[in-house]
Amino acid sequence: MRKDFTTILDNNGGHLKEVTLFLQRNFIGQDDELGRKLFLNYFRTLVESIERPQSVLFVHSAVFCLLEDSPLYDLFSLLANDGVRLLACKTCCDNYQISEKVAIGQIVTMSEIQKEMFSRTVISL
Repeated sequence: MRKDFTTILDNNGGHLKEVTLFLQRNFIGQDDELGRKLFLNYFRTLVESIERPQSVLFVHSAVFCLLEDSPLYDLFSLLANDGVRLLACKTCCDNYQISEKVAIGQIVTMSEIQKEMFSRTVISL
């Protein structure tokens, strides 16, 4: 059962707590210019907000967001510096042969991803 968004908000300042963002790709909606623009805008807005997720999970092609040449690298670096855990799927990184290129965050197993998902509210983009 989906929680009401207001139950996610902390009463002391509006910071998100116990929330994980689940990313499967680097766009929202369709893989076109608008979809990539929406994705970038979402994370720009998140960086400017006082609200933060506890973690962001990266699976499938979303793992490319953690490479230094990603257009989102700076935004995710800012989130990581604010204490947001960035967790990349090991199977995905191995599949794309980018494990050595992941520049921020942590490469984790699927069991660690499941543990993270089962421990808090998950928002899938």
